[in-house]
Amino acid sequence: MQENQEIEIESIGHTYQHHDPYSFEEQCERSLAGSDNFYNRSKNASFSVWALLFGPFYYLYRKMYLEGILLMAILSILPIPPQLSMVVWLIEGLAFYPLYRAHAKRKISKLLSKYSDLSSEEQLSVIHSKGGVNYFVALIFAALYFMVLFALLGNA
Repeated sequence: MQENQEIEIESIGHTYQHHDPYSFEEQCERSLAGSDNFYNRSKNASFSVWALLFGPFYYLYRKMYLEGILLMAILSILPIPPQLSMVVWLIEGLAFYPLYRAHAKRKISKLLSKYSDLSSEEQLSVIHSKGGVNYFVALIFAALYFMVLFALLGNA
């Protein structure tokens, strides 16, 4: 269902009407994604090169904290032979967008429920503030991960 919002803009005696071409659901998804480029990729792509290259750290960067931490824990606990590491990387890349879409739906639903008393514009603003990326968390976890890894290798 598409919701059109009329916005009247007065400029030099003329009135223009703007109809938002996106449904409210799509506006929420775009707001959470943080950029149109990432939103378009997340809707159509089936493989993430970034998730392949950076694994759980890319999940954390995209504010998928539960998924990133679980993936990091699984990869740390399971002894993966070097011959299979490329397969694991491919799985990380293949799993990213389906997991992101599920994450986005859950997060948007939760935020809309929590902030149901706000106007649509205010809800979109809240969703936008909770979406996007987080460099800091990804870098902190990467630093901690490699510090622990080097400490363990130093003791081996």
